[in-house]
Amino acid sequence: MGIEEARNDLGGIVDRARLRYEPTTITRQGKPAAVVTNVEWYEKVKLLIAHLEQNGEPGGRTDGDDWALTDDEAAEAVRAFFGEERS
Repeated sequence: MGIEEARNDLGGIVDRARLRYEPTTITRQGKPAAVVTNVEWYEKVKLLIAHLEQNGEPGGRTDGDDWALTDDEAAEAVRAFFGEERS
């Protein structure tokens, strides 16, 4: 969603994030610039990142990022952290 459109629907964007856990990506010149998301989800993601940084096992990755997770590892970590999916 472009910035102009987001300005015109900010209340709806916030309601969708807050009530339905539906994030909205806002673009500038066609490129992602920001995401509006639920505060509870954002706080959990910050905690998850901190947890992974403290408890991850650095090294052994081929992409040059010692803290990188494979897609499967990331998915497993998120499932374990958040528990069951929201309906």
